[in-house]
Amino acid sequence: MRPYIKLLIVLFVTFAVMIALSELKDVRILGYEIATMQNGGAKGIDTITHSDTPIKNTVDTVCLAEEDTVPCTMLLLGDSMVEGLRLRLGAYAYHNGHKLYTVIWYGSTTKKWAESGKIRHYIYDMKPDYVMICLGGNELFVRDINSHRKYVRKIVSEIGQIPFVWIGPPNWKDDTGINALIYSEIGNRFFVSKDMQFERADDGRHPTKESSYEWMDSVVRWMKHSVPHPRLNTPQMKIKNPYKTIVLTPDD
Repeated sequence: MRPYIKLLIVLFVTFAVMIALSELKDVRILGYEIATMQNGGAKGIDTITHSDTPIKNTVDTVCLAEEDTVPCTMLLLGDSMVEGLRLRLGAYAYHNGHKLYTVIWYGSTTKKWAESGKIRHYIYDMKPDYVMICLGGNELFVRDINSHRKYVRKIVSEIGQIPFVWIGPPNWKDDTGINALIYSEIGNRFFVSKDMQFERADDGRHPTKESSYEWMDSVVRWMKHSVPHPRLNTPQMKIKNPYKTIVLTPDD
């Protein structure tokens, strides 16, 4: 056999062996490791992308709908929409052994909550294990809605590491972007209420009491399937006063 043919055969065999080894991981011959390459590693690197958009809710995507069965302290706060939600949530809290505090700040906005320091104060005072916010109804028609982004971020930062959800406003007209803004900041912690059908009170804006109770039931069903949450078994009673309710006027 001619020398160059032998060389071609050796090169071909060597190339074939290298390809085979590149598909394997932790290959050993006679006790010696001869290959640790794996195509998956290179592929994993290729799939990494970079974006200017902050990554949100990493924990939520890992432990969706995880239930904490230990009785806890809950805090529901926000604008006047809290008034209807609190009684139905109070029944859930009582039935499941939780302590529920609520804070209703009439006429409040993300700006008022962010600049007042009240969230930080109530968290320090009540020491909640879980926070629920209902806010945005007084900002449906803000023109420069992106200017309120910093207020949403401040609210989230004051909540810190406490698990929370944000209940969106029950729109009675199309908004200028408050729902989209909040969702863009907190992702799947946001319950979208704007497309729901409500029976309205005489002012045409607030849901009636019965409609608010059904609204709260919808929020609870969503929480059970979408986010980490305290135990929320359905109570037999329809309503129950929270452990404590604090009411603030627009001037507070």
